[in-house]
Amino acid sequence: MPNLPERFWLFDDFYGRALLAQVAWRANSEIGVQLINDVTVPPLNEERLSQLAGKYYSL
Repeated sequence: MPNLPERFWLFDDFYGRALLAQVAWRANSEIGVQLINDVTVPPLNEERLSQLAGKYYSL
């Protein structure tokens, strides 16, 4: 199973925005995340958001 970093972006297809998430807990092959607001992390720019909004995406 690939490792998930402690912090990562979640893309919300409905609203077309990216949310910063942090792992809250890990148990076997499951994880729980919490959405966070970190003013030291700049938001994704419009170009990156439009790339994520495509049917298939990979960064």
